[in-house]
Amino acid sequence: MAVPTAHAGTTTPSGERRVPVSGRIADVPWHLAALAVVSALAGLGSLALYATADQPQGSSTAALGRVLVGWAFSGVGLAVWARRPSNNMGRLMTAAGLLWFMPALQNANSDAVYTVGRVLANIGAPAFFALLTFPTGRIESRSERLLVGAAAVWGTFLTAIATTLIPDPRGPGPENLIVFIDNSRVAWWANVGLALGGASLTAALVVLLVRRWRRATAPQRRELQPVVTTGAAAAALWGAHALVSSLVAENAQVATLRLVSYVMLAGVAFAFLVGLVRARVVAGHSVTRVVHRLAEAPGGLYVQEILADGLGDPSLEVVYPVADGELFVNAEGEAVDLPTTPQRTAVPVERDGALVAVIVYDTAVDRTGDSVAGAGAAAALALENARLEAELRVQVAEVTASRARLAEASDRARQRIGRDLDDEVQRHLTTAADHLRRARDADDGTADISGHLDAAISGLDEGRAALQALVRDIHPATLAEHGLAPAVAALAGQATVPTTVRAAPEARFAPAVETVAYSVVSEALANVAAHSYGTHAEVALWQDGDSLIVEVRDDGIGGAHTDRGMGIAGLIDRVAVMDGMLTVTSPVGVGTVVRAVLPL
Repeated sequence: MAVPTAHAGTTTPSGERRVPVSGRIADVPWHLAALAVVSALAGLGSLALYATADQPQGSSTAALGRVLVGWAFSGVGLAVWARRPSNNMGRLMTAAGLLWFMPALQNANSDAVYTVGRVLANIGAPAFFALLTFPTGRIESRSERLLVGAAAVWGTFLTAIATTLIPDPRGPGPENLIVFIDNSRVAWWANVGLALGGASLTAALVVLLVRRWRRATAPQRRELQPVVTTGAAAAALWGAHALVSSLVAENAQVATLRLVSYVMLAGVAFAFLVGLVRARVVAGHSVTRVVHRLAEAPGGLYVQEILADGLGDPSLEVVYPVADGELFVNAEGEAVDLPTTPQRTAVPVERDGALVAVIVYDTAVDRTGDSVAGAGAAAALALENARLEAELRVQVAEVTASRARLAEASDRARQRIGRDLDDEVQRHLTTAADHLRRARDADDGTADISGHLDAAISGLDEGRAALQALVRDIHPATLAEHGLAPAVAALAGQATVPTTVRAAPEARFAPAVETVAYSVVSEALANVAAHSYGTHAEVALWQDGDSLIVEVRDDGIGGAHTDRGMGIAGLIDRVAVMDGMLTVTSPVGVGTVVRAVLPL
């Protein structure tokens, strides 16, 4: 089972590509540097257009606020993009910042540029609404996709339609070249309708943000808090401004509402930056707390408690590899699965190059994995001790379960012996005793004494034969007297499915080895007859070094499971008691191979 790794300059546990930042300008990718220049020029160009406009839009304070919003988003977005290239948040924030400058074209004195500015007035809406995907930058729900899609339609298609219906609201100045209905009533309804659409979208955005908050875990809420609170407030203010400005002529109150909405929008970008910085600071303090408390950790459960408390994630769990990493268990020795969802991340902990534990935590706690990896490294020694404890618990649980299965198998064997004694041997002995009583009580002149005696003798013979068969089934005389090869040959001859013995050693082995090997063949052939629907079986036994290999294969339907029925499960336990191993390979439609390796 693969465990994700977290190293600087590689892919983080949450799937992000993280690049180390040295702080030198020369290390910034050229395309990000070019975008930074474009953002700076776009902001300065917006101010220049406002300063030279014959009919400037809004106040100078509002113009400056708009530029600061664009710079805030593009600046933070480029920083995130450089640090985490695979996280879409950097691209979204950069796009939102650059597109935010587009409406400034409405301050141009050129009719064509002014018209383009009118058409692109809301072009940045899809990018801004996509910010609800914080912190991953991925749209993860149908409602989010619908909202971003609706924002894209509103910001492009509906805005373009409204532009053809709304003439220049500022009077003298550049003309709207694509307006084709110069009707004040139509223009009013188009303007109000467009504003209502924007306000409805922002209301839906607030609802989605609140829903995300309510569904979030405690670590996710800590991560979302700065952005969600400022984002919800900014969305509400922006929607209110859009609606009010469409209904009321420009005045001081409208200008103030616009300026406040700009401040809150810029606050969203800075809240994102604050969230990143706070996460690193909190993570550093968490590692310090973990280190200080580790000296008191007496065992695995307590180490997990320290890590969960120090990292602020009550759902954190430490799991340990056993069986050469093929299985993971918790501190109590119970088997667990590693997470496969973006909401849960697994970070490995190694000591001296060997995997000792895996820390599973809420991804929102640490998206880079650095802090959790640091805490794990500090706790490596304690986790190694905890892993040994967990492995011991697994072994104890396996021994306990094996003993329980062996005891159950012994009980079933005793019940079967008792049933056979009652059904076969006792029935024949009872019949013989009945005939002897009749012979004793018979009248010499009227009764057939010799007939009763013959029947009694026959019953005794049949009882003796049944008893011999029962004893032979418990421990066949052929196995005890002649060895494994003749006993297996006898089993193959008695099998209901045609069976071939391909190989069997003539040498004698320890009685315990021969008994277990015989049981493997006997149980496997019984399963072939009962479940395989096969037409042929093959048995092979051979010595390989210090081990005896026992193999039984058939051409049946396959699909056998060791956990269905107690026959094979009981054999696994009997083989395990001898430090051996039994495996069952049974692809559906191919047949089954039962293979046991018994140390000699």
